[in-house]
Amino acid sequence: MSKTFSIQLQGSKEIQEFLKKADDKIKDNISQAMADIKNHMISEIKLSIAGQSDEVRRVDTGNYLNSITGYSDMTGAVIASDIEYAPYVEEGTSRMVPGRHFQNSLARNQTTILQFMENKVKEATNG
Repeated sequence: MSKTFSIQLQGSKEIQEFLKKADDKIKDNISQAMADIKNHMISEIKLSIAGQSDEVRRVDTGNYLNSITGYSDMTGAVIASDIEYAPYVEEGTSRMVPGRHFQNSLARNQTTILQFMENKVKEATNG
């Protein structure tokens, strides 16, 4: 069985309770926001792996770069790599510095992620 590395973006328990009671338009917009966030983060992580961010470039065969995938629903998003060596690239080893492509991309994009969500909630409640 191969190892995976992933990040998960989930709403707080309060948000999840709100979503249980929310109308369909809000639920649809939040699902769309999570899909937008997932797509944005996949792109950001791939740019990081390709060396177009602060992290060290980690492209040899392109397998790791092309393995970054994700899924989302209204409660969250998961971005992952199913490449066996993904955790070692991310966390490093005794012979390799950590890549931190997932972690640093997430840290750099916290404001953007919140903006995606805020815009879709406003759109649902104001329109």
